[in-house]
Amino acid sequence: RSAAADRFERIRDQRPTSHVADEAAYWAAVARYNESGQSSGLMAGWQKLRKRYPQSIWRWKQSFYE
Repeated sequence: RSAAADRFERIRDQRPTSHVADEAAYWAAVARYNESGQSSGLMAGWQKLRKRYPQSIWRWKQSFYE
């Protein structure tokens, strides 16, 4: 497992209302993709980002795939 993805997910999960939780969710998905090379994990992570943080700038940064 990716240490970076684990850290980002820990931040997202332990502090879901912090000012960095949405960014952590974004980078967790990217780290998972970098680890596996499969876009399905990236898209699943970004779907979670979209649902949890719909007004986030990080949600809009990933919206190009929609």
